Amino acid sequence: MPGSATPRPATAIHTANGAPSPRLPTAIRLSRFAGRRRAVALAAPFALIAALAFPSPSFAAKNWVLWEIERSHVINCPSLIGGYPYDEVGALANAESYIDRKRLPKVGQIFYVKTGPAAVGRPCVNQQSVAIEIVLPPGIKVAALRRAPIRCTLLHSRNKVTRIGRKQGCPARPGRGLYGPSFNRRGRPWPLPLGSAMFVEIPLRASRPFKGAAGGVPSCRRIEGQPPCRPSTLGHNLQLASHILDGNRSPWLAPTLPLFVKPR
Repeated sequence: MPGSATPRPATAIHTANGAPSPRLPTAIRLSRFAGRRRAVALAAPFALIAALAFPSPSFAAKNWVLWEIERSHVINCPSLIGGYPYDEVGALANAESYIDRKRLPKVGQIFYVKTGPAAVGRPCVNQQSVAIEIVLPPGIKVAALRRAPIRCTLLHSRNKVTRIGRKQGCPARPGRGLYGPSFNRRGRPWPLPLGSAMFVEIPLRASRPFKGAAGGVPSCRRIEGQPPCRPSTLGHNLQLASHILDGNRSPWLAPTLPLFVKPR
């Protein structure tokens, strides 16, 4: 049954990449090579964890607030091929809001939230992909307008940033997802190459005040990897839901974000 996920800080991620050396028996070659490369392999997940905690280029860094990160798990493909399979983090997804803590948005005003699912593991698929949705409590809707558009940005593994426009598939309006409005590339999941993060910034407008945790926390009993909660159970929160298609469990990552909206 879907339920609430307790907010947690980003944690250290361990991954490894193996490839054979021509001089030793296969199992020993793979094991020794993986050990030598472990420090290098760690760099990409740590870099992406850092990227998830910082804003995409649309806004100033001081105003983005990171609330929660969830993660998926996969079997590392090189280790599976080498005969020493182990479990690693496959993807991360975050929930952030763009707010001025001294001047919170009021009812009727537009404000932004964002998520940036990132591929950090090596499952045995060509590449991971992600379908992005948002689950909203009653009293708040997506408010995509010309002056407040949906924004899409791809962060590459070497911190190269690519803005994705309408012609490249960034939606002008949300679609209809399984649990709420969807924000996918022409109705299909976004490709998620290893070491990349797909940021989507979503404009929202509330028709009633929200008080965050003080107004009620999610009442559903969801654990990490399960589908998101129903809108009626979210209290004064929303969930940014990413369906990670990884060739393993293909879980849902749905970090929770508290909503703060003042009366008019």
